[in-house]
Amino acid sequence: MAFSGISLEELDVKYIGDWPILFRMIIVGLMFVSSVAAGYLLDASDMWDEYNKQLEILEKQKLDFEKKSHISANLEAYTQQMVIMRKTFSELLRQLPKERQLAELIEELSQQASASSVKLPTLKPLPEQNRDFYVDLPMELSVVGSYHALGDFVSRLSNMPRIVTLHNFSIKSSGKNKDSKAEMLEMNVVAKTYTTEGNR
Repeated sequence: MAFSGISLEELDVKYIGDWPILFRMIIVGLMFVSSVAAGYLLDASDMWDEYNKQLEILEKQKLDFEKKSHISANLEAYTQQMVIMRKTFSELLRQLPKERQLAELIEELSQQASASSVKLPTLKPLPEQNRDFYVDLPMELSVVGSYHALGDFVSRLSNMPRIVTLHNFSIKSSGKNKDSKAEMLEMNVVAKTYTTEGNR
């Protein structure tokens, strides 16, 4: 094959410096293109990793944006909920006396027991337990009475102005009442009340 009067068979690689300028420029161009292509291929894996990393970052940013846009769209509802929650929390805190008032509580429990026609053979304070912003004041109770009397007693405790919760129930038969012959039950329970006093 001849190119500008020169046959390709006449070109000898050993004497490339003697080749016509056009062929030397083609060789230099091919070498340049091949070196650029090789560099690109060697660097392409790093670029691909970086591309995938940026895609992951973009997806996270999209999710973050969606969450924030949802919050901002419902900001008024969230604000109203916060107001209601703060009000409810304040009301509950008001039910936690600042003083322990243990004597008054024991008297109240005795009154509720008397009103429910149950007996309180055991009413023993247990060690206090400090929590985040309040103190547990547990008491061990043993309550004896009929089924309905025990139910009435528990109901009366739930209606007290001071918060009292009942834990670790156990109920067993206590025999029959001598007068009414009704089945008597004994309920052992831990009653907890709470205070904000002494908590830091």
